[in-house]
Amino acid sequence: MPHRSKPVSVLLLRQPVSVLQGTDPYHDTFGPFCLPSFELSALDTRSSTPGSPRSEPQQQSAWGDICYRTASGNEKGLDNSAKEELNSARTGPESTSKHDYLMTHHMYSTESNQREFCITSFPILTHQTVHINELEGIIHRVHERSTSFDGIVLPSQRAAQAYHDTCIRVYQQMASQGNHNNLSNTSSAWSSMPFYVVGPATAKYVREMAVPAAFKPSHVRGEQAGNAESLARDVILKDIHTLGKPCEFLYLVGDKRSSSLLDTLRAHHAPAALHELLVYETSKHPRFEANCALLERDLPEHMSTASSSRPSSFSSQLRREGLVMTGYEPVAAEHELETDLWLRPPIQSMESFQPPQPAQPNWIVFFSPSGGNYALPELTQRRWIVPFERETGSKVACIGATTAQWVRQNLGFEPHAIAARPTPDALRSCITATI
Repeated sequence: MPHRSKPVSVLLLRQPVSVLQGTDPYHDTFGPFCLPSFELSALDTRSSTPGSPRSEPQQQSAWGDICYRTASGNEKGLDNSAKEELNSARTGPESTSKHDYLMTHHMYSTESNQREFCITSFPILTHQTVHINELEGIIHRVHERSTSFDGIVLPSQRAAQAYHDTCIRVYQQMASQGNHNNLSNTSSAWSSMPFYVVGPATAKYVREMAVPAAFKPSHVRGEQAGNAESLARDVILKDIHTLGKPCEFLYLVGDKRSSSLLDTLRAHHAPAALHELLVYETSKHPRFEANCALLERDLPEHMSTASSSRPSSFSSQLRREGLVMTGYEPVAAEHELETDLWLRPPIQSMESFQPPQPAQPNWIVFFSPSGGNYALPELTQRRWIVPFERETGSKVACIGATTAQWVRQNLGFEPHAIAARPTPDALRSCITATI
């Protein structure tokens, strides 16, 4: 029988997929969804087994979990503020503060071992779109064929999102003026232009972009490129040589852009001009420190070796509400809660109760140098990462060679794992290979 070990906690420093959009591939790659064997089980996860029908979306609340749900779906034991927050999450508009923290449990199995993973995602960065009027003008001129490019380079999903959002604005403007009939043309300048991207995630986003047919990309290039250097060397250079003429590209970038794409083209003396336009600016996410504190608080309750010894954050709420805990059985002075709601491990005395200690994730995953720069002060202050001490604190994984080089330069040690490609499976493979 496969051996089950203590769960492995992994912190992904990235924006998770909203529960309103489905499950998160960077979480699901760590195996089928599993319940962490305590009262709240799926409530912290807001995910479902890959491929299975997803239940009603459930939302993380300010106090860590959302509610206790019985098999029939009724909320039990919630105070009024928690109920109001749950209702707001279900019916109100999507809020950044409510959709930036995702924790799920997964079971990864091999022939000889079975390992539970506790995966948490929250972002380091937030982005603000800029120079949208300039991009609107370019989209108009290319559509009217008064300006032309041999391709558009979207090195990140944020750049692709800026193009998408601006196309929608252009469409709305043209519709209001009554001259949007030709936007259904699938052989327009934009729809016939190559769109160069880095990696499968951005490629998928660009292909599925919900924009008018005249603006919809039909030639997406670079899905297999692991970084901007690879995109320039293996894709753009080959296309330039195929065309056999000097080329001009529209290059949509953020303020933390790398120079590697331009440097690679220059190093190969490519006859190409890149018309660079800054379309988004990056800053630290306002809830990053708060999310670190939330993770530090929640991890002890999710990471005990024996599943039956894991209390839930709901149990913590009961303690805060003045209910006496005998083992994990809450007993109020005036009434007794329904017994069918509770898993009842052996009774423990209050004298033996030890409050959870601050914890740190087993792994921290960096996705970009810019994100690492913003995160490093908080992570080192918490001693989750200790520069120049590779075996102290959390293990470090990163996406790609550029981020790996940032780790060497700024942390003073070699990353414990490096994903060769910017994909969920590549990240999971490099982490599980070290366990």
